[in-house]
Amino acid sequence: MHQNNYALQKMPTYTFRSAGVTCQTMFYNCYSLRETYPINISVTFDGTNAIFGMFNACKSLKYIDLMINATIDYSINNLFLGNLSLATIVLTQSGIGKITRISSAFTSTRIKESPAIDTSSCTNFTNAFQNCDRLTDLYEYNYTSATTLAYMLDGCYSLKSVPNFNITTSCTSLSNLCNNCWSLEKAPTFSDSSGVIRVESMLAYCKSLTTIPSYVFGTITTSGFTQFLLGCDSLQYMPNITVGSSYTSLTNVLNNCYSLKRMLTPLRFTFTVAYAKMSATALNEMYSILPTVTGQTVTVTGNYGVSEDDPSIATARGWTVTG
Repeated sequence: MHQNNYALQKMPTYTFRSAGVTCQTMFYNCYSLRETYPINISVTFDGTNAIFGMFNACKSLKYIDLMINATIDYSINNLFLGNLSLATIVLTQSGIGKITRISSAFTSTRIKESPAIDTSSCTNFTNAFQNCDRLTDLYEYNYTSATTLAYMLDGCYSLKSVPNFNITTSCTSLSNLCNNCWSLEKAPTFSDSSGVIRVESMLAYCKSLTTIPSYVFGTITTSGFTQFLLGCDSLQYMPNITVGSSYTSLTNVLNNCYSLKRMLTPLRFTFTVAYAKMSATALNEMYSILPTVTGQTVTVTGNYGVSEDDPSIATARGWTVTG
């Protein structure tokens, strides 16, 4: 209705009462919109698109108060995507309808606290809070219906910790979940991650992490473990992480982990712990848990223990030790 109305600064007065009305991208790209009033929308028809992207790209909007009264399940995908000034969201739910998707709902907003909403029926959390660089408090959402959390918190630079994710075996992807969460001091935990098959870049560039839990994932697929801890330059300890034996690549899985002192995951393909802080004892310990392979290389250049370690432990298992 107002799509690309670049000059609109104040929301006109509407009463959203009629059954069958949808507001999909109603104010899309109204980038001068600054003023709204409390909005009450009834979702009774077309739950997928009823409010999809309603305020997408309203980059001047700072505050919004939205009540959703739903008789059917509905999506809030892209609802506030690209609202670059939006600092406060009052989002209230009523009725029997449940949110089923929040993909990109709050991407690139300036909120410090995430809205307290019922996500018990939500399957898709992809990009939900991506690039919310001021977010410090993540609400303890219900993830029991989630199938993917991919990119959910990617680029949330200010987050220091997150509540436990109570995922079930229905969740298959944690790809890029906390990528670029520079301030994250405590790694995320999961109630049941045994169905997860993709974790690439899950914790990449989490520069404040010093350790992570002994995660138990499902059978990680092909490249699903790549860049898992890339750039975690404060990480000191990598425990034994269960990932199965189907992955085929370890590209950048531990690259630039310059503080690493112990590594206890039996990796199966070429990887590097170059310029870390591993002693001879730690290097030998790592060599001893590596599986027997053909044509794979472990690079240990720059670790202070290389002058006294015993690479033959690894070479006896088919590895080439560089450094």
